[in-house]
Amino acid sequence: MINKKKFRKQIVIGTAQLCTDYGIANFTKKKFSKKKIFNFLDYCIKNNFFDFDTAYGYSNEKVIGEFINKKIKKKKINITSKIPSMISIPKKNKIKFINSSIDKTLNNLNYNLNTILFHDQRDIYFVLNNFDQIKNIIRGKKIKNIGFSIYDLKYYEMIKKKIKKDKLVIQLPINIINDKFIKKEYPKNFDIHVRSIFLQGLLVNKKIKKTMSKKHIILHKEYFSYLERNRINPFELCFDIFNKIDYKKFILGFDDIHQIKYFLNLNKKKKNFFKQHILKIRKIFNKSNIEDPRKWA
Repeated sequence: MINKKKFRKQIVIGTAQLCTDYGIANFTKKKFSKKKIFNFLDYCIKNNFFDFDTAYGYSNEKVIGEFINKKIKKKKINITSKIPSMISIPKKNKIKFINSSIDKTLNNLNYNLNTILFHDQRDIYFVLNNFDQIKNIIRGKKIKNIGFSIYDLKYYEMIKKKIKKDKLVIQLPINIINDKFIKKEYPKNFDIHVRSIFLQGLLVNKKIKKTMSKKHIILHKEYFSYLERNRINPFELCFDIFNKIDYKKFILGFDDIHQIKYFLNLNKKKKNFFKQHILKIRKIFNKSNIEDPRKWA
């Protein structure tokens, strides 16, 4: 069974949904009010979740920083944020862009960053070729960790080949239908943070937005039919990933406090309880690309 105390320390609360309609199953039409965001974050802290994942593009850094500075007295909060895509920035201006992006985030939060990631994996080429300079900039701003948020194996292999000693945080999409990173032997200098456990809500919500292709919508219905026939709770199924021991952190996004309460009361199954079902579910989605949100349309 899962060690609950250790389990909570491994959780990073994703915040993309606080000020946006992020997620294929998020039907929230209005942004959270400041009061609602404060209540949400306060509930997280009271339940011993002290790590939060944000980004400049989530439009919530200021309100998160305001909450921390007004409400948190003694607790140590760990914040991860991300540098926006540099793909359209001229090469000669990229270092300046990195500097200014981090400064904007620090000013928004008015609080120290624990980790800064590069949000667009296409920026990895530039970052790796200028890694020492970028690393020194980030260390100079007293940010503990540097890393990347990636989708594709080729970028993971590129980073692994280039960075042999420096500690890196690597966010990877791992869930019950996306196992391409699961069988990897991670270098000791990599802290693996697992994201997309619910795949933007696709794997745990029967009702989704009609923005996907018809093929993907049909497969989603087939998936939930399988769960219903076998009386499987989709959340418990997705949490099978927590039994994997090589991962440093797990990033979970919740739409509201009720979802957190539901999550805390879930029965975390024993290791390999869902193994046979996961293999069958992967056959449902075989060669569909549904595990990659960039290919949903």
